[in-house]
Amino acid sequence: MESEKTTVGHFDGSTNKDEAVGKMNDYIQEAIDDFLSDNIDPKTCCEMIESVLHHGIQFKEDSQPHCLRLHACHYVALNAYITLATAYRIRSIDSETGIVCDMSRISAAYSLFLAGVSHHLFCAERSFAISAAKFWKNAGELLFDLAPKLLMELSVESDVKCTKCLMLETSNSHRDIKEKSRQILSCVRDISQVTWSFLTRGCPYLEKFRSPVDFSLTRTNGEREESSKDQTVNVLLLSSHCLLYADLLTDLCYGQKSHLVSRFRL
Repeated sequence: MESEKTTVGHFDGSTNKDEAVGKMNDYIQEAIDDFLSDNIDPKTCCEMIESVLHHGIQFKEDSQPHCLRLHACHYVALNAYITLATAYRIRSIDSETGIVCDMSRISAAYSLFLAGVSHHLFCAERSFAISAAKFWKNAGELLFDLAPKLLMELSVESDVKCTKCLMLETSNSHRDIKEKSRQILSCVRDISQVTWSFLTRGCPYLEKFRSPVDFSLTRTNGEREESSKDQTVNVLLLSSHCLLYADLLTDLCYGQKSHLVSRFRL
């Protein structure tokens, strides 16, 4: 997806990449601070931060124009995702009934994307396990809360299970932590293939990414048509896997096998 020309005009004039990143950081942090101080409403906060994330910043280096965008795992982007997930959730509470589901859906999408980013950070730095567990748990809970809003008129069982991962939850399972993680994340990737375009619909920044665990900007498939019931079931499946992975990471830190964190490789 080609990005439109940036609308953040005051970023123009940066003369190098470091300065450009610094200005993006300042702009995003200013929006976050204003939001937390109630100086701007959640909608304005979302618009300001997403404008920077999606369009990037124009700057000149060696007299040549460049457009710089933050990497999905950049620490500045991480703060942005946390704020956006919160802001969209507030908007879902304050919004008119017609768009409550949309706001909840995008909030869950940002939380899931943040969880995906935290996985990559955990792979690089094992001390990030606790934070990653919290992000995956939060994503699972938001997805679980989203499901009934998608299908309020029908009764959908909340204990949807994945046959591939059922044995991972049993006390008799002898699979090691590495294989468990691979299976859970494999399921997350598979389910995301049919749910990600739905979750991110109407959010240009997140729509650019192939999935919450694959930050490639190349997208070849459009949104897959699914019934409301199928969407709800897939959202519940995604929720259960997020919570399962959160439990796995928590066990790494607080359980009997916590010493494996330093040796864990996916």
